[in-house]
Amino acid sequence: MLDADVAARVDLGRRIADGRALASLTQAELADRAAIERTALAKIESGSRKLSATELVRLADALDRSADWFFSPSPAAVVSRRADPAVGGRSPALDSRVERIARDVSALVDAGDIAADLGPSVSFETPSSLEEAEESARHARAALGAGSGPLLELQAAAERVGMLAFSLDLGRSGGDAAYVSLSERLGVAVVNGAMEPGRRRFNLAHELGHHLFGDAYAPEVGLSPQDETERMVNA
Repeated sequence: MLDADVAARVDLGRRIADGRALASLTQAELADRAAIERTALAKIESGSRKLSATELVRLADALDRSADWFFSPSPAAVVSRRADPAVGGRSPALDSRVERIARDVSALVDAGDIAADLGPSVSFETPSSLEEAEESARHARAALGAGSGPLLELQAAAERVGMLAFSLDLGRSGGDAAYVSLSERLGVAVVNGAMEPGRRRFNLAHELGHHLFGDAYAPEVGLSPQDETERMVNA
């Protein structure tokens, strides 16, 4: 049976290896980014070598993770999203930001600084036809307090029905957007701010659709253009 120190070292090494896999990096690539010998990194991941606080900070920076990520499990919603073959591993930058924000929001909810139900409970069945999609859009506009014209304050409107949206510059290759549901009435969306304004707005509206239809997780916009649910959300 492993003693506590060895067990903790093995768990930490496994978490570092998981972070490297999510970032689609080889040991040599991560070692180079973190200025650590590859053989040393291999021992760290196997749990046979201790690492210093400085090395941990360098690894966290290289993997675009906060240091606490290596010591606590990911939120269940993020794990579910990552498990979907249409989503997991597609955009390491987007995956990292979604998880970081989901952790932060969950912590604020636990601390009582954010309500777990920001607004009225609003949800619809996923439409199965374009006519049903149009009807859902009319109900959504009513729930958002919008008329028939342009919905200018889309981010604020989304928050009123329980979806917190964040726009972050993830670069042109950082994916479009992602959504995770943290509770029955609270969700988080991250939109890539590096995209053009029109595309950002479309992506935000798309993720709001997933929130209103009660999806626990959703493929990034454009990954599965033939998927019927995605087509209905776009409609």
